[in-house]
Amino acid sequence: MTQTEVAGAVGIGADWYARIESGEARCSLKTLAVLRRTLQADANALLKALDQRSKQVESTAFAGIEDPLHTSGSYEEFSRAFRPARLEKQLTLSSVAEAVGCSKSYYYCVETGRSLPSVLMLARLHDCLGFDANQLLEELEPLNPDRCHLGAYIARARAKKTTTIAEAAGAAGCSIEQYQSIEAGARLPTCVELARLHRLLSFNANHALRRIDLERLGDEDDNK
Repeated sequence: MTQTEVAGAVGIGADWYARIESGEARCSLKTLAVLRRTLQADANALLKALDQRSKQVESTAFAGIEDPLHTSGSYEEFSRAFRPARLEKQLTLSSVAEAVGCSKSYYYCVETGRSLPSVLMLARLHDCLGFDANQLLEELEPLNPDRCHLGAYIARARAKKTTTIAEAAGAAGCSIEQYQSIEAGARLPTCVELARLHRLLSFNANHALRRIDLERLGDEDDNK
């Protein structure tokens, strides 16, 4: 994939993605989750490459005493890996917060799904708790179904299937240039093209259609 194709699949600008790839800029955690799936990268290796080490802390048999009773934040599905990993290492909320360099109250918000950590903080948590970052970021993927436009969603589904642009264009029954304009968000696919791409790439049609910004569609687009 070219940098432009990756940027389109992720839903960010090509210039910004080029800066991320060259190490001149950091991305958000949500962007990292989409990049991981698009490029089929190992999130554990990506976090280790940041070289964000946590401080050494001692375990205690009383780690579970101050556990949250339940999780109720917007990111509950994402955060549920932290608590089991912390308890397995017999660490308290306070000790993990100290290890990763944040306040106990903020880490509590992260563990209960009320806040998302930064990528750097996630790297420190990964070093401290040893969870599977791939599975963790997989849970973050569906949290914002309106994050990117339809073309970016289709591009991500194509990358996951390791289907080439030429193969996708052929299946959709359009030229490569026309297909690229779909992934870039320059035009919407026709119903027939969308149905054919759905059959080829097996994406969630409900999630895909939610990427269409109806408020931005004019009468001309509706008629098309």
